[in-house]
Amino acid sequence: MINSIVLLLIMIIAVFIILKILKSLILVKVAFKLISLIFIVGIVILVVLGISILSDANKFRNEFSSQDSLFLLTDNGKIISAVELKTKEDSQSYRSVDDSRLSNLQKSLDKYGFSDINDDYYKIIIIKTDLLPNIKEYDLDQLEIKITSKEMVNLLNTSNTERALAELKAKYNKTNYDDALKIVKKINEPNLKSYVFSYVITELFNPKNIQIFMREIKNDNILVYENTAMFRAIKIVPSFMLKDILNKGSNSSIFNNSVII
Repeated sequence: MINSIVLLLIMIIAVFIILKILKSLILVKVAFKLISLIFIVGIVILVVLGISILSDANKFRNEFSSQDSLFLLTDNGKIISAVELKTKEDSQSYRSVDDSRLSNLQKSLDKYGFSDINDDYYKIIIIKTDLLPNIKEYDLDQLEIKITSKEMVNLLNTSNTERALAELKAKYNKTNYDDALKIVKKINEPNLKSYVFSYVITELFNPKNIQIFMREIKNDNILVYENTAMFRAIKIVPSFMLKDILNKGSNSSIFNNSVII
């Protein structure tokens, strides 16, 4: 009798253990299926996002070079310079923005966040002065000089841009100030600060500075209106994953020359 009871207990325990094992296997199987499903959904989402980012990057590359855009330089929310990138007959050039227009742009930024003029441009891009020191050298090719980031900051902050440019021209070309000033005057640009700012834009969008471009978007030193998929991705996706996408098919700067019309 005792042997029968012991045998029965052993059988019950064995059945219990087997059921536990089966339950565990079922749970493992369910968990595996769930993890697999999550993984597949994640892959699909990444593919869709990747296609969206790539599509937006290609659209940006094509349309940015064929439509008008506006660039603004700001310091603590105040617009200190602006240029328009104008497209005409398959070529692009910079157009300076006068003080009256700057005042209107400041009102648009403060009151509407540019929503009132957003349709006038393909992109409105704000560049903060905090970015300027992060580009080591600026090539002012028309004047045949290269200046440091500190000198660029000083140029954009000075009240006498013409004099500052002439001093830099004299310094780097080892010539006297008067001769340098004559060359600067030949630029024939009513707003030299916009002229100088155009070189910041050209340098920033040069493929060699793509890492700086992405980093400064992450740091909110570059703000883009309209903020589309590519720019939202730059904010959250590691830069190395986007570098090839942004550089694809671009062997030279988006802008050929810093020429203001």
